[in-house]
Amino acid sequence: MTLKSDPLSYPPRGMGREEAARYVGVSPTKFDEMVKDRRMPAGKRVDGRVLWDRVAVDRAFTELPDNEGKGRASKSSSYFANPGCSSLPTQQRFS
Repeated sequence: MTLKSDPLSYPPRGMGREEAARYVGVSPTKFDEMVKDRRMPAGKRVDGRVLWDRVAVDRAFTELPDNEGKGRASKSSSYFANPGCSSLPTQQRFS
């Protein structure tokens, strides 16, 4: 199947493993490690492929501590504690 070119410029919602790793600035091996230890979300299976949701990766990246080890939400309030809920205030949630 060939996709038509799109005159709009926007980031893809689903990313493959290497693309997701590049998106957060790490190697694919480091990204795998981060998925395994739950610093990054698990991918979603789409037929025979695993894709990472850009929005979920953004949320997980936001949860990472800053350079001084500050800024990470507690596990009980993190995105991974309740993946069906966003930690963003209601008016900022994405549909």
